[in-house]
Amino acid sequence: MTTYEYDEAGRLIKKNTSTGHERRFDFDQAGNRREATSELPNIPPVAVNDSYTMMQNDREVFDLVLNDTDADGPKSALSVSSIHNVQHTTPKSKVAYITLLENGSVEVVALQGGGVSFDYTLSDGEDTDTGRVVIDVEGEPSTCGDIFCLPDGGLLGAIKDIVAAEETDAESTQAEEVKP
Repeated sequence: MTTYEYDEAGRLIKKNTSTGHERRFDFDQAGNRREATSELPNIPPVAVNDSYTMMQNDREVFDLVLNDTDADGPKSALSVSSIHNVQHTTPKSKVAYITLLENGSVEVVALQGGGVSFDYTLSDGEDTDTGRVVIDVEGEPSTCGDIFCLPDGGLLGAIKDIVAAEETDAESTQAEEVKP
């Protein structure tokens, strides 16, 4: 719907369109139209979903705005203001650590094979849009939890061996104390 606004003399001074485009008209002392000015509303940026593949135990930095657009502003004005809704495909442990860096890039450290996804908020300084990132981490799922793992049970196996050794030492100590 287009709306019009008139001054006391009945002259058109402002026109607003349904798309938010505003056009203003100005008059000099004699009543002559001097200049029409237009103000376009900000067009929100468009966040385009991203997908990446990386290897287990790798660290990558991704620039999420590379494929995003802003119809009425410079691409350099686009930034990632937050990451949220992080989801891992493994039930009890993280596939990767994800960090939003000061420059708006995202650092991903892949811990184990699987998938991780998250949403990010893209900003052009006025409006925002949300994009989704899906990362496939090639490698083996881990039973170690949220830490780097060594092959063949590695760290988890080593921890179990240490605990078993401590329990054996404790039993030996107790057994020695009980002997007459």
